[in-house]
Amino acid sequence: MNIDRINMFLAVCIHGSISRLCRGVIRHQPVVSQGIKELELELNVKLFQRTGRTITPTQEALQFYPYAQALIQANERASSVFKPDASLPVLRVGCTVTIATYMLPEIITHFENLHHIQLQITVNNVATIKESVVNNNLDVALMEGVPDNDTLSYSRVGTLDLVYVASPSYLQNHKGRYHLLTREIGSSYRKYMDRIIYDDKIESIISWTANNNETLLHLCDWRTWRRCSSKNCCRRLHS
Repeated sequence: MNIDRINMFLAVCIHGSISRLCRGVIRHQPVVSQGIKELELELNVKLFQRTGRTITPTQEALQFYPYAQALIQANERASSVFKPDASLPVLRVGCTVTIATYMLPEIITHFENLHHIQLQITVNNVATIKESVVNNNLDVALMEGVPDNDTLSYSRVGTLDLVYVASPSYLQNHKGRYHLLTREIGSSYRKYMDRIIYDDKIESIISWTANNNETLLHLCDWRTWRRCSSKNCCRRLHS
């Protein structure tokens, strides 16, 4: 399978137009169009639906996309095997904000002492990290919770306990409905907190959101509001 044609296919998927691709990359439009046609003939499927100057990937193209990415990455790794100045192999690791803050430095140090490999770290919320693994943009992920995708395998490496944190005066002054500071949608903490609120029928208003626990804990202390966090986060911040 021709690597250049696969690169053309991936680029057209990203740009959504052959002409737009050719403006951004030094390529002649007929060359790209011919490359796509030859790849379609080789695969015996139609990869794009054309509407004017816009092209949309077909269902077959979406199925082929992760395999195309894997082929390009395998080709790059194979090309570097026998180069005398080849760099260390790269392991692309994704992790959530909480794990990156409290656990990742120790994990990296331990891993690099055991393996001669270069780590490429991506930090984001659980939803984004899972999507990156599924799309083959990450090799492995460290995250809270269990993947809901049957194509992913996972192993448990530890546990985190969720707790509610409030200033001493909050519970005395607020009865019934609670104003909550919480993590953003897509965070595992938000997912589990929303489930608890729903199951226990807790009256609440989501007042503020943030993408890290430290910001929420400081806000909780300042605004005397209430929020959900991990025990590990609370111990580290208040120790």
